Amino acid sequence: MGKPIRVVHIRWLDTATTRGWHAKSLGVDEIESVGILVKETPHTLSLSTSLSVEGGSFMDIVVIPKAVITDRRWVRVAPLRRRKVHE
Repeated sequence: MGKPIRVVHIRWLDTATTRGWHAKSLGVDEIESVGILVKETPHTLSLSTSLSVEGGSFMDIVVIPKAVITDRRWVRVAPLRRRKVHE
């Protein structure tokens, strides 16, 4: 069995951008994300939507600066039994 999967639920502030000139400024959006923790550094969290059980590779990774994270909670997940894949 491999390393346990760590799942995290975060709330963070996303930046906004637009093309061209505008009369009023944009605000930031508050976003909630839940994902598999890929990597944590002193400045960032990297989350993934999916993990390949056989290959250990991740899909759809998002890297979020810790400076914009307003809340973080660990999500408890029960380990799944490993099954043999039928080809």
